[in-house]
Amino acid sequence: MIVLLVLAVAMQLCAATQRCPPDYCVDKAFHCPSVSCITGSIIVQMVPEACRCCEGCYNRLNEGDNCADIENDYCDEGLKCVDNICKKA
Repeated sequence: MIVLLVLAVAMQLCAATQRCPPDYCVDKAFHCPSVSCITGSIIVQMVPEACRCCEGCYNRLNEGDNCADIENDYCDEGLKCVDNICKKA
């Protein structure tokens, strides 16, 4: 029982740090739920680099902001996360 619990936690940790190529979602079909986010500082985005091919709600980051947390944050349009900093693409 404990072994199964440890294995489940380890799998979750691996999934949280998983990276995929930028074209991971191309030519794939997904059944995605509709997304409703609070407007303002939230961006609706797919994040194929984190293996997320369905849109989700993420904190909108501006140029110069730290973008190391791909679980919750995403650089605004026209910006790219380079060395964990949002920079102009």
